Amino acid sequence: IRSISKNPTVFKRGFAWISEPRFDDQFGWLISISSRKAINVSEFRGQPAVSIREYTKLDDGRTSPTKKGIFMTEDNYKALMQCEKEIKTLIEKTKKGETE
Repeated sequence: IRSISKNPTVFKRGFAWISEPRFDDQFGWLISISSRKAINVSEFRGQPAVSIREYTKLDDGRTSPTKKGIFMTEDNYKALMQCEKEIKTLIEKTKKGETE
């Protein structure tokens, strides 16, 4: 296992922070969205795929992906993005304690 994050450029946005995309030979494209989570865009069975995964820091300082996360095909990702407006609305309803 090799390191995937060596001082990424980070942009703070609210409570989360987002790094610039960076390419790793082993993992593909990575965007860190917190100190322990990252979005990974790579190829799976010849097709683009998106993973949102939790990472752990190893004893030697390297970072490694864990099993905790979600894998999406390009079609799954497109379906998720089509729900963006509804998700934002439901987040606001949840904040207000609304159930309808």
